[in-house]
Amino acid sequence: MKNHAEFLPAARYEGIICKQIDGELLIYDLDRNKAHCLNSTAAFVWQHCDGQTSLGELARAVNTAMETSFGETVIEIALAQLGRDHLLCETPKEVVADLSRRALVRRLGLSAVLLPLITTITAPTALAATSNCVPSGGACTDGGPPCCGATSCQGGICL
Repeated sequence: MKNHAEFLPAARYEGIICKQIDGELLIYDLDRNKAHCLNSTAAFVWQHCDGQTSLGELARAVNTAMETSFGETVIEIALAQLGRDHLLCETPKEVVADLSRRALVRRLGLSAVLLPLITTITAPTALAATSNCVPSGGACTDGGPPCCGATSCQGGICL
């Protein structure tokens, strides 16, 4: 990340719901209907993005807290992921090239468990989550969910 000394990342809190679960941080983005699960490293970085802490300071804080010797590359990777997932107020202008976890482990000599990882899923919309009908062409049964719209269940198929 070029000019990273000038970049002071700030975590986005507006439109966000956070919940700490079993050492990971679950973040639900209300604006995008996406849930993000941050492992302990990514969560630590995100929680310390206060808009005043530099990349070097973040690296030192992670190293102290996790008793590691991460370089700034690992923090850059975390910031790239956080920016991609809209969890920062401002996305870093330039991010490191995508590397596989295996390549990072070889390159940095780290345990894969400690690398920052964010897993994202898209949540269903409220309508899709509450919809309890079978679409046209779908299988139906007497006493099961009704066919959607003006269709009816005939011969086990919604028509």
